[in-house]
Amino acid sequence: MAEERTLALVKPDAAEHTRGFIENAKEYGFYIVGQKVVWFTPSDAGIFYLEHKTKSFYTTLCLHMASGPVTAMVLEHPLGETIKRWRMRIADTDPNNAADGTLRHRFGGGRKELHRNVVHGSANPKDAEREIALLFTGLELA
Repeated sequence: MAEERTLALVKPDAAEHTRGFIENAKEYGFYIVGQKVVWFTPSDAGIFYLEHKTKSFYTTLCLHMASGPVTAMVLEHPLGETIKRWRMRIADTDPNNAADGTLRHRFGGGRKELHRNVVHGSANPKDAEREIALLFTGLELA
């Protein structure tokens, strides 16, 4: 088992690009140690994004996350720093500011609504642990 894992979510607005996210993760050396499709309710999304509850976009984000399928993946990288490496692949939260070649640029460029930023990556090890535990049991992970 790697030292660090991260949770990656392909959000509903990018569901048709799930294969591209998976291929990109593998191409950049990530191991997918858990994967499934989930359907959030607005309440589920509210629990997942609880740290944003006081922000103006919270309700819109929760409704968006409940609008379609979400592909959840637990990632590891053999060289470590999994969270940092994945966040570099996905780029800036605003797809319109994402660097060329990143996942948010490739699959989310030109979006006007910030909550429709195609992908999620855990911000830090504590968040990764909490988020993974919300969506996966230990038996579902390699």
